[in-house]
Amino acid sequence: MFTQKLRMNEHITTLIIISSIILISGNQETLYDDEINTITLRTFSSDLQYNETCVSCPLGTFSNKFNPVSANCTEYCGEGGCPLNFTDTGCIECGPGQFNNQYNATKCYNCAPGSISSSPGATNCTVCQPGTQNNTLSTFCMPCPAGTEAPLEGSSKCGACAAGTFSEQGSSGCSQCPIGTYNERRGRPFCTPCGVGKFNPEVGSASPTACSTCPAGYYCAQNNTARPSQCPAGTYCESGSANPTPCQLLFQSDTASSTCHAKPALYVIVAVASTVVVTILVGIVWWRTRTNSADLDEENYPRLGSETKPFIPVPTEGPIYNGL
Repeated sequence: MFTQKLRMNEHITTLIIISSIILISGNQETLYDDEINTITLRTFSSDLQYNETCVSCPLGTFSNKFNPVSANCTEYCGEGGCPLNFTDTGCIECGPGQFNNQYNATKCYNCAPGSISSSPGATNCTVCQPGTQNNTLSTFCMPCPAGTEAPLEGSSKCGACAAGTFSEQGSSGCSQCPIGTYNERRGRPFCTPCGVGKFNPEVGSASPTACSTCPAGYYCAQNNTARPSQCPAGTYCESGSANPTPCQLLFQSDTASSTCHAKPALYVIVAVASTVVVTILVGIVWWRTRTNSADLDEENYPRLGSETKPFIPVPTEGPIYNGL
């Protein structure tokens, strides 16, 4: 579109050529409607201060009498227009976060929630993609914080993840807590491990009660154990074990045992030791018995000595017969 000005009898005549259609206008409003936009061009007489053609503010701009920059425009052309020589400064660009998709606009419109315009003079707003939300001024889309989600485009606010789920920053959807973990609160960016000595074979758990204690004969060594492991032979595992415990010397166990039992060699050693002990005890008893017997004989039957008289009866005097 271009405009040519002609001066005739103190009036301004404007020759406008649009899409090969020529419109001649004097000091009156001239309207041109096409399939897309409505453009209003106004002229004003030479008795005013300026003799210039008024044009509609283009897309992405506006003018109104309340804006100091466009006040001169609206004084002569009305709101939404501006003299041609003022167009660069009189029609104000829409600021970031706003747009205008109409000619002859008197204001700009804020971007709808979930959309943004980052540059001045926007004719439309851009929809935020999944996993993002618009900032307060609708000037850019920012990633959803960890623990939230935005599954659809055009989200103005990311929603908190439900219990039993979690999400990282910029997620379009929340993920279920993996096996061996749980999450009992909404909007958390991570799941809590069950801890050693416990296990959880289910996904999406929302309570610590989903973590079970490792049974006897098994151990749970990882923080996020999904299934318990059997204790190997030669070790034992009590309930809630994080690791298997080796059996002591001369003890053994089978796989998945909660206790250890003695080896056969231990019974042999115990039997031999018992025999030795019994033999020693019998010898001690026998020796003491002989010693006590000897002491008793010495007391009851003392040995003959110089002062000891033989234990022989002395004959007594009897009657004498026949001179005997």
